Amino acid sequence: KEDKIAVCSWKLASKMRWNVCSPRPLTQEVLNTDYDVMSFTCNTKYHFMLASADKHHPGFKEAMTKVLGSIGQKMPGEVKSPIYQNHFSAKIGIYRDYVMNWLNPAMKVMEEDPEINKLIMADSNYSMLNKKDAIRPEQLQEKIGVPYYPLAPFLLERLFSIYVHNNKIPVTYL
Repeated sequence: KEDKIAVCSWKLASKMRWNVCSPRPLTQEVLNTDYDVMSFTCNTKYHFMLASADKHHPGFKEAMTKVLGSIGQKMPGEVKSPIYQNHFSAKIGIYRDYVMNWLNPAMKVMEEDPEINKLIMADSNYSMLNKKDAIRPEQLQEKIGVPYYPLAPFLLERLFSIYVHNNKIPVTYL
């Protein structure tokens, strides 16, 4: 029944310190302003989200291109308004359209198409080694069926930015 919905990690406060700049404080007053989409992170002209994802997660662009193509969408060369770490608020109509026409179909094809599933379940090259809250490979194997972090969550994390880019939706940054 609300006008907007927010999506964020339970670690939002600590993750906001990882930004490429210093965002203004996230307050109720800021959330109540008029915007289509608000990113809880900053933007910079010096970081290229999709190129960086492919560098850190080999196979990212190939997998994302296949997923997008399978749902009738195009993979941009880069996004103009990246939303990092999937922390954002959006008008409810925008979010519903994204979920119904992008997120649900993408997740379905990722699960049901064997070729795409193989790509998205490849090792993302993401390591939690030497981090205090690390999950060991055997724990990952037990929980998700592979002993590593697959590409899938990294693809889905960036899907909303591509949706916003392809639909030319303006993004407000903190």
